[in-house]
Amino acid sequence: MAVEIKTKAGPGGRHYIHPVTGEVVPSVTTILGVLDKPALPGWAARTVAEYAADNVEAVTLLGRDERVALLKGVPWRNRDKAADRGTEAHTYAERRLTFGIAPNPANRSEELVDEVLAALDPTPLVSEGTVFNSTVGYAGTFDGVWRVDGRIVMIDWKSGKGVYSEAGLQLNAYARGEEVITPSEVFSLPPVDEAWIIHVPNTGGWKVHPVALGPEEWLAFQAARMVWRWKHHRADYTMGQPVQGIPNRERAVR
Repeated sequence: MAVEIKTKAGPGGRHYIHPVTGEVVPSVTTILGVLDKPALPGWAARTVAEYAADNVEAVTLLGRDERVALLKGVPWRNRDKAADRGTEAHTYAERRLTFGIAPNPANRSEELVDEVLAALDPTPLVSEGTVFNSTVGYAGTFDGVWRVDGRIVMIDWKSGKGVYSEAGLQLNAYARGEEVITPSEVFSLPPVDEAWIIHVPNTGGWKVHPVALGPEEWLAFQAARMVWRWKHHRADYTMGQPVQGIPNRERAVR
């Protein structure tokens, strides 16, 4: 049975549509977008400054509006390139695991993928499925579920410079999915024993970051889900219309 997984733009970002029930829920990454990222402004400013310093001649040849458009997009183009490298590493790994062969490594991240697979010797159980959790109300696409040394492990490939703690909440959400949806079927997610982020940067060596799957992490993700809901569905109603005198209490409480 062919199963079509559809997404659409919604409040705050991407939403998934359940192929059977039609339920629409926000993606895991959309929900986690409510988290504060204090390092982000500094990273964005540094990225723009470095680009401008390294490309002075090219930048000055542009008109003002063109310069502004070019420079303000620099951080997000770099972010997207890093995300693309992570996707490429995952795709390369899946080819190795599924077919036993793949094109020769095209970059350092793919060389590291070969080392990871040789060291861990995993048995793939699910490759790139979409989890749905209707009870909490979210969905998201994970990289894979493996069996390693008899344990069921949810894995996620990362190829950027670092691995950040919010990625741990992301895997907690994936590991607690109620259903898995693939292009061919819908089935229950097998119980997950562990979750790993496998870091294969474009320079250096590889590392496996184990992710805690404890109650505090799960509660933290659910709290983010509640904040996301308030921000995009309730925030406009939190403050009533200003009045002179004593407010109408019935109108103030919704």
